[in-house]
Amino acid sequence: MVAGAWGVKSPKKITIRFRQDIQRDMRIVEQIGTKEKGEPVFRAFDVLDFNDPEDSKKWLEIMCQEVGLNG
Repeated sequence: MVAGAWGVKSPKKITIRFRQDIQRDMRIVEQIGTKEKGEPVFRAFDVLDFNDPEDSKKWLEIMCQEVGLNG
């Protein structure tokens, strides 16, 4: 186990609205549901790279790798 990850999965591309504060050492966390006891279930992605594909400051394409979360 390295830095809170269970294992790295395939690379993904996530598109979001433009933000100036995105950095390569960030992690994107998405809640995908809840367990039977009401505890949240998450997917986590480590940011590898990002760009503004049209230089329009409207969208960012973020290349990332899915990782597991502890807890």
